[in-house]
Amino acid sequence: ALFAALSSGRVLSAAVSAGDGSESCGGLGVLGLLAGSLAGTITSEGGGGVLAAAIAGSAAGLLLPKFVAFAARHGTPATATSIVATGAAGALVGTLLLLFRITDATVWVSELVRSVFGVFGNAPWFGPVLRSMIGALVGWLTFWGSEHGAYHAFILPAIIIESEFGEFAFLGAMDCVCLVCVCTGLCGGTYLAPQAPSDRALSLRGLKINLTWGDFVECGYPFMARDQVVMASAHLGAALGGGVVGWCGAHSSAYLPLPLCYVTTNRPLGLLLATVVAALPPFLATFARGKQAAKVR
Repeated sequence: ALFAALSSGRVLSAAVSAGDGSESCGGLGVLGLLAGSLAGTITSEGGGGVLAAAIAGSAAGLLLPKFVAFAARHGTPATATSIVATGAAGALVGTLLLLFRITDATVWVSELVRSVFGVFGNAPWFGPVLRSMIGALVGWLTFWGSEHGAYHAFILPAIIIESEFGEFAFLGAMDCVCLVCVCTGLCGGTYLAPQAPSDRALSLRGLKINLTWGDFVECGYPFMARDQVVMASAHLGAALGGGVVGWCGAHSSAYLPLPLCYVTTNRPLGLLLATVVAALPPFLATFARGKQAAKVR
């Protein structure tokens, strides 16, 4: 019940999307959150899902600065501007999405996403070899996408869509295994055998945050950027870990302490194996390269 409550926040998704949109177009802060919340509430009450709420929130956040500027040009007082612009942006976007039935289309897209990723672990006819191959590809793409700025644009929204009704997510397991655990391997090997004196502090911080929050995977990027062997090992770990996730059909969640991930999953032993498999190559590579650098010094 707690997982369902946390993962079905349509209005929260809209508010966060609106905050991002308004910040990129004028930094209106809380006004963007309010406009997005209103737009998300309208789409949710009209039958839209979390995707519709996120789109509505983002559009309201982008539109809000234009309403504020319009009101200011016509001499509207500051408080009235905040109230009218926020309400107008949120109401207009939410209403237009309902009128043009965009909410219906987003529900269909969300169902499609859940159906595609739901195949893993729920379809015995989908052979383990094929699941492993697809899982390895998805795992590598998850890691590659995180490196190239695609995480918040594609991966995280897909996790939210999968978890909209309180279910565990296939991409949630990929996040845990192919991002958090790969980074944990990078930081663990670096901490035990640092290539530079400053590496130990960064790797220790990365370890703590990865293991307790399931976040801050970017702390491993500097270790990859300077060493192609370490970078290759990280990509290999993501692919191998993703293959195990696909093979066992594990679903889980993102942004959780690593021990809790083994509880919030449909395949505890499979996810445990996947995390070890993903972390091992980057751990061994960083440890070996650190020892090699120490001999040179």
